[in-house]
Amino acid sequence: MSHDPNAPRFRVRPPAGWINDPNGPFRWRDRYHLFYQHNPDAPVHANVHWGHASSTDLAHWEHHPIALTPTPGGPDEAGCWSGCVTDDAGTPTAVYTGVDRTHTGLGTICLARAADPDDERLTEWKPLPTPVVAGPPPGLDPPAWTW
Repeated sequence: MSHDPNAPRFRVRPPAGWINDPNGPFRWRDRYHLFYQHNPDAPVHANVHWGHASSTDLAHWEHHPIALTPTPGGPDEAGCWSGCVTDDAGTPTAVYTGVDRTHTGLGTICLARAADPDDERLTEWKPLPTPVVAGPPPGLDPPAWTW
């Protein structure tokens, strides 16, 4: 909890670093989960991960380990960007934009699944090694492509 009297009391904030868009607000079992773009290393817009917190009452939040971390050499090595979380046949699944090191503005659509769907806190996530959508359809040349 912050000792700053002007800090919001009921807003999820990371323990340290930068926070951006919330991604994937999700209810699983008896908990609400909030995932958010997060740089755990510095208060700057770079090194984008997904932070994660959960709550049983939407007022008191428990911080969890980072949910999504850029994968060296992977389709999200330059960042895990916008997305959502859904229940895919009983397995919580994150669908998100991965950006590779070339970062030409063209993202890929990546998936990560909860390692243990029976863990109501959803503390461990496993990204799929390849994107489910590698880029825009053939013949379409957009200046940017994200999910």
